[in-house]
Amino acid sequence: LLEHVPQAPDQVVVLTLYGGPEPDSRLGYDEPSLQVRTRAADPATSRARCEAVRAYLHGLGPVVLPGGTFLLSCVAAQAVPASLGQDARGRHEHVCNFRTSVRSVTEHRR
Repeated sequence: LLEHVPQAPDQVVVLTLYGGPEPDSRLGYDEPSLQVRTRAADPATSRARCEAVRAYLHGLGPVVLPGGTFLLSCVAAQAVPASLGQDARGRHEHVCNFRTSVRSVTEHRR
């Protein structure tokens, strides 16, 4: 799922792009941040899934992603997933964050 945490099902993985440093129009890449959020009834399941996604994404690139985005690099911003505690339904959530570099599509370069 992208950028939305649904109420159901109980087990989810959500990817959300956010912020990052101010882009420079003279460079050929942008550096958005990425957050991976997992949820499961069992805290061990939520943590293990977040760790697996972190292990896969950390160091990824260069690669063309589905949809055509050219990912230059993806680097974990923390050593291990962090617990967000439980949601209103008692399900456990974990999160990890990444710095990414993606090919920019700015048309006017100087």
